[in-house]
Amino acid sequence: MALVKGHGVTAVRLFLVGLTILTGLLADPQPVRAFSLFSGDSAREWLREKVEGAVESPDMHLKLGAIDGSIPTDFTIATVTLADSQGVWLTIDRLHVVMSPSALFMRSARIDALEAASVVVTRAPVSTQPATPSDPNASLLPSLPVDIDLKKLVVERLELAPALLGEQVVLRIAGSVLLEHGGGALNANLSVARIDDKPGQADLVAAFDPGKNTLNLSVNASEPAGGVMARALSMPGLPPVDLALKGDGTLDDWTGKLTATAGEAAAPTGTLNADATIKKAPEGHLLTLAAGGNFAPLIAGLAGDTVTPLIGPSPTLNATVLRAPSGAITLRPLALTVAAANATVNGDIGADYNSLNLRWTVQAGPDSTLHPLVPLSWREGVVEGSAEGALSALNVAVNATLRDLAADDPALSRLTGPETTLAAKARIDTGSGGIGLETLTLNAAAARAEAKGTIGGWGQTADLTLSASADDLAPLSGLAGRPLAGTVALSGPVKRVADGTLTADLTGTIDRLSTGTPADAVLGDKATLALAARMEPDGAMRLTDLTVDGRNGKLTGTAALADNKVDARTTLTVAKLEPLGTALGTPMEGAATLEATARGPLDAIQAQATLNARNLVVQGRRLGATEVKATAAGLPATPNGTVSARTNLDKTPLSLDGRYALREQTLRLDGLTIANGTNRITGEAQVALDTLLATGRLEGKLPNLNGLSELAGMPLGGGASFTLALDGKGGKQAANLTADASNLRVEGQGGPLLTARKLTAKADVADALGTPTGKARVEMTDGNAAGNELRSVTASVDGSLAKASFQANANGTGAQPVALDLAGGLAMDGGVTRIRLDRLQARYAGEDLRMTAPATILLADRRYEVKELRLSSGNARLAADLGLNGERLSGELTIDRLPLALAKLASPTLALDGVANARASLGGTLRNPRADATLRISGLKAQQTTQAGLPGIDATADIQWRDRRLTLASRVAMPKNAGTLTANAALPLVMDPDSYAVSVPPKGALEAAVDGTVDMSLANDLLAASGDRARGSLRLDVRAGGTVDKPSLGGSVVLTNGRYENRASGAVITNIEARLVGDGDVFTIQSFRGRTRNGGTITANGVIRPGAAADQQLDIRLQADNAR
Repeated sequence: MALVKGHGVTAVRLFLVGLTILTGLLADPQPVRAFSLFSGDSAREWLREKVEGAVESPDMHLKLGAIDGSIPTDFTIATVTLADSQGVWLTIDRLHVVMSPSALFMRSARIDALEAASVVVTRAPVSTQPATPSDPNASLLPSLPVDIDLKKLVVERLELAPALLGEQVVLRIAGSVLLEHGGGALNANLSVARIDDKPGQADLVAAFDPGKNTLNLSVNASEPAGGVMARALSMPGLPPVDLALKGDGTLDDWTGKLTATAGEAAAPTGTLNADATIKKAPEGHLLTLAAGGNFAPLIAGLAGDTVTPLIGPSPTLNATVLRAPSGAITLRPLALTVAAANATVNGDIGADYNSLNLRWTVQAGPDSTLHPLVPLSWREGVVEGSAEGALSALNVAVNATLRDLAADDPALSRLTGPETTLAAKARIDTGSGGIGLETLTLNAAAARAEAKGTIGGWGQTADLTLSASADDLAPLSGLAGRPLAGTVALSGPVKRVADGTLTADLTGTIDRLSTGTPADAVLGDKATLALAARMEPDGAMRLTDLTVDGRNGKLTGTAALADNKVDARTTLTVAKLEPLGTALGTPMEGAATLEATARGPLDAIQAQATLNARNLVVQGRRLGATEVKATAAGLPATPNGTVSARTNLDKTPLSLDGRYALREQTLRLDGLTIANGTNRITGEAQVALDTLLATGRLEGKLPNLNGLSELAGMPLGGGASFTLALDGKGGKQAANLTADASNLRVEGQGGPLLTARKLTAKADVADALGTPTGKARVEMTDGNAAGNELRSVTASVDGSLAKASFQANANGTGAQPVALDLAGGLAMDGGVTRIRLDRLQARYAGEDLRMTAPATILLADRRYEVKELRLSSGNARLAADLGLNGERLSGELTIDRLPLALAKLASPTLALDGVANARASLGGTLRNPRADATLRISGLKAQQTTQAGLPGIDATADIQWRDRRLTLASRVAMPKNAGTLTANAALPLVMDPDSYAVSVPPKGALEAAVDGTVDMSLANDLLAASGDRARGSLRLDVRAGGTVDKPSLGGSVVLTNGRYENRASGAVITNIEARLVGDGDVFTIQSFRGRTRNGGTITANGVIRPGAAADQQLDIRLQADNAR
């Protein structure tokens, strides 16, 4: 059996206090006079007051009831109650005391009987006072002025209420105690038995004889399931409990054994076994202790779910302790093994207990049960420490190492590295709490932090110097979510004074910071940091100075948080906006200053920010002096305020003003005004942030569009107006837009891009945020687009995203008017957009184009298809079926009888004749496309060839795209059987699977060859107008290799039997023989020789550079010898 901790101690204390008072009275030098004090009611009252007053305290109030019988030999106290600040918690009924006062002459308080009919404990006592520190040197047994000889102790009924153990428990206690004064001999017998409906028994025998130096202990306790001990320890399942303690021998050769089990004897759920010995040795007395077993279940209820796994199923404790005759203690060692870690302690404790020389080690490995309790992974940890010296000047050192901290997190593992270490050295005065911190250092792969200084009163005061540095911020990239680079260092004093005020004054530097954000442009390659902060005893926090000073900008600020009020201000100055514009991807010039303040209660903060820019230029637009100001009140719950901006656009003031207010989920915008000269946009709106439904109106009057040219980035002309109405009633967003422009003119570099005498647009949309439906129409009258005169243009769409129809019509004017008639439909289903072209007719540059059958275009995620596209223009036909579905490519393209004269549609300077036919098929994947194509051209002639009446050139080409390389095999036949050329080539060609862009890798291998012979007389028809004549045979055998960006030429070009006659000058050159040889990136004229009619000669040498600029392609030197 077991008493709840504190309850039995309190009862014993009560008995001992009462007995001590009685003993003191009876120990008077005149005993007869003392006995006479107890006669009469007044004496009994005096005795009650003495006893009650002796134990009176804020947490203990003792009350004694009526006292009957003969005091002090045989008397009974009717009731005894013990109370705390919340009332009575212990009641004793009929406390019977029988004493032998004459024994006091022998310095012995002999109590023949101490009996209670019942003791009732209703709850645990409540303490309102701090616990009194215990004296570590105090004796385990109380030191009394007399012997205590309690012959008979009986509590017939001890009731413990359910509030204590979870159920009502009734016990009977019987025993006897002999305790000699001055902490001498002890002989105690105690028996505790349950007397309610559940069995249980505990017996204790303890005997200590100082004369014989013997100690005998015996404890036996056993309870079935649901017993007092299981409940007192809160054991899960309240199992049966058995406890046995046996110890015998002298203190020079003593052996003891403890055994405790929980659960059934055949298969206990918890066990504890401990063996102890005390042996006399030359150095003193040696205590050995070996304990183990699965005792975690025995204390699981008290330890909790967090601590119990740390103990594990097989903990062990082994200790060898030497106590010298002087009282000094040596640990040899003390070793503890639990599931969480292994710990050892070695060293000495001085005889006065005021000096130590200890070493300890704690190791936790991969199997440690500490792992689940730490949010980061780690492989193993080791802590080593020492404590040396007097308690008033104790030198303490600790070194801790965690290996592979956060190894499973790529972002954190770069920060921690293979080892993270903590090292500390300090001198401690355990009496005053003073600490001289020599160093406290934390080292990780990415950073280092250190503290040193002094601490007083266990942290009541402090004077420390802190430093932290990171020599390379790159390991922090994963943690920041962006690439980082650079170094950071920070240091300074941190102090705490006696009233609790904490101050910090830190300075530092940032070098070569790279974050990929605009901050890099502001700070530049070097910046300094300064921070001064204070935390006051009442919790107020003040940032008295914050400065970040970089090459291109400076941030300063102060802040205070006190009495639930904030007062903060900051200023950011950027000396040059060019670097900031580069970082933002928007060209900027000028300088800027941002000032911001925030003040007021935390539930009603007022804030203001003002941005002033000087000589501001954005994307080439000169805005000059610019100011942007914003105010806010009611932060954070109900923000409301104003926004304004002032600048200049093309020397005309541009301003923006507005008010906003947020109430719960509704944002209201009103007073919105944008003004630029005579141009003005006004409006107001109300937006429900939870649904994004908006109600409001925006109107624009823009009589001078030229004033907006600078903003648009191109010259504008004319005037315009618009109205946008929003309506969110009924839970669906509706929108209506009307816009008009007159005399509209949009200029380009070479002239007007678009002009219109009148342009109107109207649109109505319902349920814009859900399933949008509506209609829109655009009309233009008397205009010009890209140089094409237009009488009218109309375009409209009607329906929803799920299903809509559209059409467009354009009618031009002039000698060759353009025309367009387009109609179709659009449908969306399951993420697939289907566009159906029902009608397409167009005319441009005198050529007609029409679609002969409806076509379909499909658009979806990584799916693009063109189906059944059929076009005709005169006799020409085009058929296309192309698609991309996921990674797969497919398609067929056919072109029949395409007049090459249509090339003028692409460029009016391309005046060609001839007919082209082509076939192409597409397959493979985006990463490895496959294509086959054939091209047949007949009668290809340029304008000059046609005018000369010459027949055209016939050409064929076969093309293949395989394994990311394009191969070409072609043949060109000259008219009048003047020769044939063949060309073959192979070069790399790849497709980007993300952008679908096709490109030629510049480093890819290039292979090409041109072979054939051409009769130079073919040129005579072209030279007929001038009268010049030519003849000869030109032989081409040209090769190209190397790479695309650096081709290497080879082969040769040979002219034989050449002749050239110029009618205007009468010059005739005959017997022309020439040879050009490919060499690297040039053709070298290896030989060139011709003869004139008078017998003279003409020679040439030099190079031809095909890849050079036009004015650098030829480097030729001619030499004439007697030629005329």
